Amino acid sequence: MRGLRAGATIDFEMDKKDLEAGHKIACPVLVIVGGQSHTAKFYGYEKGWAAYVGNLKGCIALPCGHYPAEQAPEETYTNLRDFFSS
Repeated sequence: MRGLRAGATIDFEMDKKDLEAGHKIACPVLVIVGGQSHTAKFYGYEKGWAAYVGNLKGCIALPCGHYPAEQAPEETYTNLRDFFSS
């Protein structure tokens, strides 16, 4: 599996091929996003990630913009600590 990519060009075709082949990330995944990000207005994160992940443990929208680790560091740390400790 090529993994997820952040570009908006060839990545669409690569993602399409991965999805059609049934490739998914197999390890447990926690998605942390900024709930006030510009992308939060357009995407349902849990539904979107479910297409790529076979073991989605959670999708957390923190009260911040596009950069949770910078804009909500304590909340990001707490969620990562809990995830990796479980």
